[in-house]
Order: sequence, then C-alpha cells, then structure tokens
Amino acid sequence: MSAPEPVEYQARAIEKMADALVALASIDQEQDRLVVLKAPTGSGKTFMVAAALSTAYDDPTGHPFIVLWLTPGKGNLHKQSAKALSSLLVGTSLQVRLLDDQDDIVRHQDPAPGSVFVVNWEKLRMEKDGKWANKMLADGENATLFTLLAAASAKGLDMIAVVDESHLSLQAPRTSKLMRAIQEKRPYIQLELSATPTAQPDPDLLTEGVHHWIRVKFEDVEAEGMVRKSVLLNEDLPAVMAVHSKDSLQFQVLWAAWEKVEALTAAYVAAGSPVRPLLLVQYPDGEKAEQLAEIVEKFLAQRGLVKDKTFATWLSGDHSDDLESISLYTSPYRALIFKQAIATGWDCPRAQVLVQFRDPKSPIFQIQTLGRILRSPEQKRYDDESLNLAYVFSDLEGVTVSIETDEPDAKVRDMTIKRTNAYPTGGLKLSSTFQPRTREFHYPMTGNLTKPLINALDTKVAPLLTSEPFTSTPASVIVDAAIATKVLDAGAGHEMKGGSATGELDDVIVQALYNRLLVARIGAYRSRAQSLSRIKKVITSWFKTQRPTWTTDEVQHFALRHQGAFMEAVDQACVASRAVEEAAAIAEARGKRRTTHEWEVPSSELVVSKDCEVAGKGFLFEPALVPTDRSNPEKRFEAYLAKQVADGVVKWWWKNGEQDEKYLGVVYDRPIDSNSAGEDAQAGTAPSTEERTTYPDYLVYCSNDVVWAIEVKDVDDKDGATNGVTHAKARGLARWASDMASLRPSQEALIKFADMRAGVVVPTEQATRVISVKVGDPSNWHKPDAANLASDRGWSTLDLVAGSRASTEEN
Repeated sequence: MSAPEPVEYQARAIEKMADALVALASIDQEQDRLVVLKAPTGSGKTFMVAAALSTAYDDPTGHPFIVLWLTPGKGNLHKQSAKALSSLLVGTSLQVRLLDDQDDIVRHQDPAPGSVFVVNWEKLRMEKDGKWANKMLADGENATLFTLLAAASAKGLDMIAVVDESHLSLQAPRTSKLMRAIQEKRPYIQLELSATPTAQPDPDLLTEGVHHWIRVKFEDVEAEGMVRKSVLLNEDLPAVMAVHSKDSLQFQVLWAAWEKVEALTAAYVAAGSPVRPLLLVQYPDGEKAEQLAEIVEKFLAQRGLVKDKTFATWLSGDHSDDLESISLYTSPYRALIFKQAIATGWDCPRAQVLVQFRDPKSPIFQIQTLGRILRSPEQKRYDDESLNLAYVFSDLEGVTVSIETDEPDAKVRDMTIKRTNAYPTGGLKLSSTFQPRTREFHYPMTGNLTKPLINALDTKVAPLLTSEPFTSTPASVIVDAAIATKVLDAGAGHEMKGGSATGELDDVIVQALYNRLLVARIGAYRSRAQSLSRIKKVITSWFKTQRPTWTTDEVQHFALRHQGAFMEAVDQACVASRAVEEAAAIAEARGKRRTTHEWEVPSSELVVSKDCEVAGKGFLFEPALVPTDRSNPEKRFEAYLAKQVADGVVKWWWKNGEQDEKYLGVVYDRPIDSNSAGEDAQAGTAPSTEERTTYPDYLVYCSNDVVWAIEVKDVDDKDGATNGVTHAKARGLARWASDMASLRPSQEALIKFADMRAGVVVPTEQATRVISVKVGDPSNWHKPDAANLASDRGWSTLDLVAGSRASTEEN
C-alpha cells in the first residue's frame, strides 16, 4: 500500500519540515537542533512526518541519518505506529525497524542508513533503584540501545529523534534523563509533533535557523474535510429539557445527546454513508462517579442497549471485550462509557457525540477528549451540515465556567445568538449561491503529469538522444546560477563563478544539480520538494523505454548537457497538468453548486463566545456579538453604520460569513491568471474568467426598505486594479442586485421593499474622526488608492438612501 497524495496543507508542512531537517544536518551537531510540528488531531501528523523524513533523506545535499521514533502511552501503540509507518514508507529509501525487546536490539546493532527505529518511551524510561530497568538500556548488557546509537555515530550517521505526542511526558524527569542519555551517545535533531507542544523555540535560535516551528492551522485541516468543522456545546438542550422536565438534569443531558445520535444515524443513512455515530459518555473521578455510572447505565438500558453488547465500558478494572474493533462501522456498540481521558492512540472517527459531566468543584470545564470526536470518518464534507459537526453535552445549566479543551485551535461554539424581530416578517427571499471552494495546487498529480510529460520529452528531448551515454559531466557545462549556488551553499564543496567552472563535477554535485534542474521550472506549482519525486518517476520511466541500458548516473549526465530542453519539457507538462487538475476541480465544485431564491439570514447562530466582542448599534442579532478578528476596514464600516442607525438611516445590519451554505453567496466572474492558465488561455483561445462565489461582508437594511449587500475593502486593496478580482466582485454584485430587482414583481405580495443594491466600499477615517465611505463604480472602475478616493475618480460617497441602483450597475 503506497502513501496517499498529500493535501494542500500537508504538502506545505512536509516541504517546510524536509527543508528544516536538511538544513539542520549541516550545522554543528552539538547545538540544540529542534523542529516542532504543531498540528491538530486528525491532520495526519504521522503521514506528514514520514513524508518529510523520506524527502529529507533523498535530498542529495543532506547527510545520511537514522531515525529514533519514540511513541507514548502504554500497551502496543508503538507496534501500531511501526505498522502505519511501514505502509507509509513503502518504496522509499527508509526502512522501519521495531524495537520491542532485547532480541530486536541485538538484531540491529549494525544500523543501516535510513533505518527508522520505533520504540515505546514508556518502556524505555522505566527505572529501578536509579538505574534503567529495561534490558534495552540496562548496564551490563552487551547490546543496548546506547550501543546501537554509538554504532550509528561511528558510521557517521546523523540521527533524528521523533517524539510523538511530545506534550504528554517530554518534560517529565525520567523522560528528560532518557533524552540526555541518548544525546550523549548520539547527538540528534529533535522533531516534536503534537497538537499542543510544550516546547517553546528560542527566538534567537529561530532566527539563526537552529530551531524551526511549523504550524498546521485547524481551519486548513477543516477546509480539507479531514476533521469536523466545529463543536457545538449543548445544542437545543433547553428545548429537550422542556420536553423532559420531570427528569433529572443528568437524564436531560443524556436525552439531548441520545436524540442527536439518533438524528445523526438517520442522516448518515440518508446520505448513503455506512458510518454509524458513536456516543461517548465520560464522568469525572470523585464521590459522585458511582452514582453517575448508575444513572448512565440506567438511561442506556431504557434505550434498549445492553452492557458489553451494544454499549461498552472503558473503566479501571472494567473493560468490555473487542474494544479494538469499536471503530468499525459494523461494530454493534452504539455507546462507550469511560471515567478518565481515553488512552493515547485510541482512534475512532465515528465517535461524534460526547457527554461529559462536569466536576462540580472545578470552575473550569475541561473537554479532555475533544480530539476524539473531531476526526472526520470519511475525510470529506457532507451535504447535510449536521454531519460535519461534533457535539458536546454537559450539565452546565445555570453554571458559569471557563471552557478549556485539549484541542485549543478547535472551535467550541458555546453561545447561541438569535435574529431579532427587526427582521421583516415576510423575509428577504434573496438569491444565494453556495459553491465549495477549489483547492490550490502545490504539486502535479502523477496520473495527470505522465502523458503530457512523456509527450514533451518525445518532442523536446528525444531528438537530442545520443547512441552512447555520457559518463561524466564537465564543470564547463553551463548551469543555472541559482541551482549551482543552492547546491554549493549546502556544502557540496565546489567553487563556481557565474555559471561555469573547469574540471569535472563529482557524483554528489551531479545528482544535486539534476534534482534542481527537474524542478527549476514547474509551471504554477509551488512545491518543488513534492513535485520532484513525481517528475523524476516519469522521466526515469521514459528513459527505460528510450535508452534501457543507461544507468541513473548516465541519465543525469545527459540531462545536464541539455538543460534547456528538460526545463522546457517539464514546464510544458506542468502547465498542461495544472490546467487539467484545475478544470477538474472547478467542474467538481460547480457540480456541487447550489442556488436558492429563498435565502434568508439565519434565524440563529452558535458562536465561540471567547472569540467575540459586542457589536455596534443596530446589529440584527441578540446577544449582539461579532467575531473579534474582523479587519480594520470592517470595524470602520461598522462605526459608520452605528452613526447611520443613530440618524435613522439604517434599521439594522448583519455581518455575513463565508464558505457555508447558510451565508449569502454571490456569483462573479473571477479573472484567470494568464501565467498559470495554460497555453490556450495565454493564446487567447480559452476563457479569461471562471465563475466563483463571493460572500459580501454585510447586509444593510435601510429605513426606506432598501437592502444593500456590501463588500468592504481597504485603501490600496491589493486586488483592486481595473479588471482585477475586486473589480470582478463589484461587477458580480451589481449584476446580482439587478437580477434581484427583476425578481421583485413576482414576489411583490411577500416583499415590502422595492429595491436591492450592492457594491464595493472603502471606509476611511478622516482627521476629524469622521468615517467617510466611498462606493466603487463598476462601469468606471479605478484602483482604490488615496488619490482616486479623494478625487472621486471611479468612487463616490455612499448614500444608502438617496443612491439609485443604477449607480452600482454597469452601463
């Protein structure tokens, strides 16, 4: 089984890690060499690190190394890790070796370059009377982990120590002692991976390149469908409590959770999915634990569940059988009860609903197992939004607590804000389009690259083939100066001036230059590290057909004598591959596009209270909360709106969201970058635009019953040039407003207001602290720089009441 293709955020993290590891291999080994990967649960940390290690090992400017992969937890997690790594590293230069006992240590006393040794640190760090208790470390043994590492050091092999889930016990005294002992035998690059790393890179060492910090954002993982979008806390609990008012609070919480599990089960069936959601129930240690256990088991029994058959327990001294298969969709278990945080390494993506009873003595509600219900079981988005969320229920009614989680970047939506009665009773009935966003392209897919690259090689390289191979590359061959400089900076040891030199290049330089040559021009793809292996694979296969007797070295010597042809072939193939992939992605997104002419502002929203602040006057929802991370231009515009509300011009306003069907979406024709659109677009034979969806920042309801949809931009907007992206959005908004106006006669019985308007605005604060707002004219567009705004060149003062719709339309 080969490793999957990395998604966008993974490709970025892999390249950064690989570059960091290669760079650290060339500095003093006695320095505190550190790489930290901070990535959420479910993001694929093991996959990213495995790919980075493989990429770093194959980099010809690096140094050969071994890997010591330290796994946490008790039990057989290290065996699971070794098995997973073996499957991910199939076909690479790295070989996984499990160190489970003394026999394994003896077997690998002569460590081969590229060995990945997987071991459990819980076993290693055990002590007795101040000495290592495990035979793999114990004094007096002829073969230990220490002698293995010493042998690696004697062979000149560097080492990377991967500390999985580093936050768990890396700072514990015994672990620190173990790491120091390992460091004495074989200095290493420490690579920590965790959702909540404890290591804090030193700012000075970060600047010097000795420490590296790589962060994967939760929102990037969520956007790829790898994890659920967010967590809802006590959704609809008040309504459930009203229905079950005679039950205890604990029973009411369980009812809310169970009804959610039942609803999700039906939703998965309706979606044609095999997933069967699992309910987790956790209660704290303490005097009430036994009482809570009785309540939970009584409730589940009343729902027809049977202990150890359809609901499982994971308690100290009370474990249900077959817990390892509970993650399977075919598992009979519908619920799992546990007292403390589930053991490290437990993975069950179908777990989606958590009941966690609070500790009554603690002012902090700590959701310790949030990461366990965030994983997306099928790693995709569902049309039914309820399936894209996780749910937590707790007995917090009437209690003020501070919420903390083991996934600090995840969004726990704990407060409901509701639309007020200021909203028209007949609704707005607006047209809105939702279209999933297309992914960015950092590297070519092998399947899409193969045919265009073979065709390009046939055209550009085949006519240059010689009957006999070259056995060396003279330094007098002109090479790309940037390529040569990068190789030489990595310490390869040759001196070149300009693009040429004398003598012959050694094998290390030849291989390095060949690798750099293949990714010198890769169209619009961004990741050279991820593109290299795919390009090299196709070229190697092509040479096997064209010159089957040539060795890898001979292929490289030939390529360096014909650099221009190879760069043109690769670039041409990458442009073609990118065009195919982008067209497929757009077609897929367009196929999922949904348009409604009955869109309304949501009646309520769940928000993350700690990430919100009080909105200005006139906000449509109560409590009036808006995200704190709004841009400065948006905050200026809201100050302007508050003044308009006070003056009676505006009745209410609402802050729109994005990338969600519940928010207002407007179609516009986004310009295609001609540099990345392929030869057809550059030749003028392909469309210069593509349909996308934009989400205007605000809806504003005026006192004359006119509604504005408004996109807010800043002075000198980077996309604000004529025919640029912002201009395209202004055109799209104008067209949308005109289309809405044409629908109004048929909706007259329902809709009070007579007009819809839309536009792009730029708010600025004057010296008098008065907010001035200018609206752009799509038919006379000029970039929103200070001069154009001041002179009203393409921009005019926004008049929410007096302005006509025609002022926002193109003539």
